[in-house]
Amino acid sequence: MSETTERQLVRQRARFQCENCQQFALAQYAHIIPESDGGEYELNNLLFLCYPCHRTLEPALAKVRLKEARIERMERIRARDKIDNLVQGIFDELMAGTNVVVHIGRGLKFVDTKRIFEEDSHKYPQPSYLDVKALDGMLLFSGNFKDENGKALIHFENTQFKIYTGDFWDIVRKPAKLEIVNLSRKFRLQILQNDDLSISILGKFFLGNLPARATKNDFTLGGNRFIDNTIINSRVGLGIR
Repeated sequence: MSETTERQLVRQRARFQCENCQQFALAQYAHIIPESDGGEYELNNLLFLCYPCHRTLEPALAKVRLKEARIERMERIRARDKIDNLVQGIFDELMAGTNVVVHIGRGLKFVDTKRIFEEDSHKYPQPSYLDVKALDGMLLFSGNFKDENGKALIHFENTQFKIYTGDFWDIVRKPAKLEIVNLSRKFRLQILQNDDLSISILGKFFLGNLPARATKNDFTLGGNRFIDNTIINSRVGLGIR
């Protein structure tokens, strides 16, 4: 496998958290058996560690006993059970402007609309919804997304989210861009912050048990296509009945 694929597998195994301290952080890929000793760049020889833990777990590699103790400790860390749980601080880098503006692809634009979309709770169990609000210059997200069978996948709550399945997920976090992916559940969500501080939501997900697809050109929901629609100061932007 390529190094890119191996890094992705390590991130997924770690559930995006440092495998030592369990903190969500921009982490590094640390060799258990060092490259200088023939350690390969592959899943079973890598750990996903934050910078402080990576630095702590690499003491005096020239000293044999310290090196052996380090390798033993890192192997124990790799073997720990991973628990799907709340992931902290995932939206911390998204800033709020004077108005909260959210685009779903190029199909729908919401201005100062707290609830971006909402499924009818009488028709759909565990209804999907997405709220976006500003607080002290930050954007806070609350919401619920499901898979094509109506099973809950993830739940947003302010600056964190909870995963509801044991499947492998992946998060790609870059400045002004966050991508959450589960290919087996046909789910891909990109949240981008634009230069004007508006938010663009792109990807594939399900609303009202229908496939939704938001692209840079439009937004489609089932057989309906939306392009260049604007909703201002509404209680609910897109109601799913």
